Amino acid sequence: MIEMVKVRQVFDGCQPLDIEAQLRTDFERLGIGNKLSPGSAIGLAVGSRGIDRLDAVVKTAAEILKEYGAKPAVFAAMGSHGGTEAGQLAVLRSLNISEDRLGIAVKASDNYRQIGVFNGLPLYVNSLALSFDYIVPVNRVKPHTSFRGPIESGLTKMVAVGIGGPPGARVIHSRGAPFISLLIEVLGQELLQRLPILFGIALVEDKRHRLKCIRTCRKEDFTAVDRELLTEARRYMPRLPFEEIDVLIVDQIGKCFSGTGMDTNIIGRFGIRGIPDRGPKIKIIVALDLAEESHGNANGIGLADITTSKLVEKIDYPATLKNVLTTSFLDRAKIPVTLKSDKEAIETAISLLPETGEDVRLVHISNTLEIEEFYVSSNLAQRAGLEVIQTGRVMDFDSQGNLRGYIPLSS
Repeated sequence: MIEMVKVRQVFDGCQPLDIEAQLRTDFERLGIGNKLSPGSAIGLAVGSRGIDRLDAVVKTAAEILKEYGAKPAVFAAMGSHGGTEAGQLAVLRSLNISEDRLGIAVKASDNYRQIGVFNGLPLYVNSLALSFDYIVPVNRVKPHTSFRGPIESGLTKMVAVGIGGPPGARVIHSRGAPFISLLIEVLGQELLQRLPILFGIALVEDKRHRLKCIRTCRKEDFTAVDRELLTEARRYMPRLPFEEIDVLIVDQIGKCFSGTGMDTNIIGRFGIRGIPDRGPKIKIIVALDLAEESHGNANGIGLADITTSKLVEKIDYPATLKNVLTTSFLDRAKIPVTLKSDKEAIETAISLLPETGEDVRLVHISNTLEIEEFYVSSNLAQRAGLEVIQTGRVMDFDSQGNLRGYIPLSS
């Protein structure tokens, strides 16, 4: 049994953000109320997962817009997840975006329309986007899991890929990963000229995955704000504080944690041919389970080396394939070596290493979104930026080989 230590990364504190005060200040600064006619139909474009307090941001924005005399509603803006109308609404409900929660209509459609061509590339939008007087995209700005560039996840991407839906996403991915950022910017700018975008709400999170910044901006400033906030978001992106790991155990993967199931910025693997991996260098990744909130979408399972039968049995293959085929990153859908239990998967990974005993560098995280506290083998515990919480622990499994947690070494 390898001795494990529970550690906590030392992250700077973040003051709680007053969502209502920030949005009211921003709306007044931009003169939003003066731009609206009584009864203006406003569509809040929402769809990205895993954003801290997203429901509170959307609810507050809607309430202020109603005070201005507008009629706000949410519409699902998703590149390739969700799929059907019912599937998109299910995703929104999992984000606490519902009519009961927000007090406004929440809509979805799997119908998309081509509204033009730009430089030989078709421009697609969700048909719901054309039913509103104005559109307000809401999205988090953060490093993407599939490409690098001056513009990654953010407001411009929400327009080009979110509102563009699966056909828009396919166009964005059609030239390969090196051109995704450029196409998001170019096609996003063109769509901004053709759609009635009123303003956008950009969000940035800190290392604890807590909302740190809200920036409301005019559509003319989307790309500038995306660029600026991406630089800030990179500073706040958490990391695993190790250059080399022998085995990384991940309790759960899923779209609720990252678009790729496991955040490539955390595990250092992209799973895209021709795109080099980055640190940390991980010899074997073991994925134990698929989160229920992922609704069977196991995009990114191919980033693992070993998995379990319980994870594979939860995969919704049509949903996963829709996501993967849209991006064309096929390796991310490949099923790893599959073993019957957590215990067998972990023990097999360790047995494949040339290192033995105390030399094995083992890291165990819940998921790639929450990496403030986790377990490491004792040889990794004494690192700068880590606080030791518990020592002398070993993994505890039930009779079926499922990991229950950790118990003192002396037990």
